[in-house]
Amino acid sequence: MKKGVSILIFLFVLGTQMTAQNEGDERANEIPKGTFKAGLVLGLNACQIDGDAFAGYNKLGLQAGIEVAYRVDNLWMYSVGIFYNQKGSRTNPQINRLFGVTHYQLDYVEVPLMLNYVDGGIRISAGLSYGRLIDIDIALDAVDETALRAPYYLDNDFSVVLGFGYFIDEHWGFDFRWTRSILNIVDLDVGNIINQPQVNKYLSFRSTYLF
Repeated sequence: MKKGVSILIFLFVLGTQMTAQNEGDERANEIPKGTFKAGLVLGLNACQIDGDAFAGYNKLGLQAGIEVAYRVDNLWMYSVGIFYNQKGSRTNPQINRLFGVTHYQLDYVEVPLMLNYVDGGIRISAGLSYGRLIDIDIALDAVDETALRAPYYLDNDFSVVLGFGYFIDEHWGFDFRWTRSILNIVDLDVGNIINQPQVNKYLSFRSTYLF
């Protein structure tokens, strides 16, 4: 959590400097106050699961969906989206060569609700997200263990989200998001195969096109 906050503070300072340099611009990349905008989002997740004994953001996943934003006033904007979101974890290439691939792929339908600070094309975001698990695939040392381990994973995942983005014009924008589960994503009462809490954690690199 501290690392995510530190990154956001750095990006805020960087964004402030960019704003100061472009203060005289007409800001054609700004969403007009009091208007709704809808758009498409496509991005890549770099994922890990805290508690699965594997370190590193080695699992790549897709994030794709739609987003609707409403500009409240000069500084603030609400946004909500619905995304297909792939999370999980994966062992690093060295371990894969020795023992075979171990991976957890957890596919969710995700609904993030965000509050955004906006200044020109800059967007600094914070919010909460709800995810519903729709599919799961698990392999340990290249052996399918989905049937054994899938019952442990809870249907619901609640997360905190922090982000920084920049719109280059009125349509195209790019952003970075850091997301972490608030609650444990496994049910430890199912059995003894999984015996410690787990949480999803991932970095998203996304592009947005607003209509």
